[in-house]
Amino acid sequence: IALYEIAVARRAVGNAAGREAEAIHEVRRRLKRLRALIRLPGRHFPAFRRENRAFRDLGRDLAGAREAEVLAASFDATAGRAGIEASPELRDRVVAAGVHAGASGRLSKVLVEAVEPGLAAAAERAHHWHFDTSGFALVGPGARRTYRRMQRAGRAARLATTAVTLHEW
Repeated sequence: IALYEIAVARRAVGNAAGREAEAIHEVRRRLKRLRALIRLPGRHFPAFRRENRAFRDLGRDLAGAREAEVLAASFDATAGRAGIEASPELRDRVVAAGVHAGASGRLSKVLVEAVEPGLAAAAERAHHWHFDTSGFALVGPGARRTYRRMQRAGRAARLATTAVTLHEW
């Protein structure tokens, strides 16, 4: 399952030319699925912390780059609606000021230079993953934890229906 999710994410990176935003969205979805997948075996997966950190960090790389793109597009749209011709230097300064340190950069650059190598390395490591048990004993406790979290998040979303609580649910 992990190898499939990684392959789909890598395919999205490979087909990203001119469609970086869609590729980012697809890769982030696959990274979330991978993190959920490796969370299921929990303590029965010795490499969990390392793999979880690796997938999390790839997602963060994408989030920062995506944030820079969104800020630039928002700046352009706002300036356009206001009829202001802003200098490229001002645009770059606004984007850089609004993005987390070190997170700015073109989406395609982040995809090719950080995400693709990270996914390739994850695929290689996944071939060697091992677990301390098998069957339902491997995923049952993680499935129960996930179900309990889902129930709590559902209650929270019913009590305070906001975009955040619905997203968490």
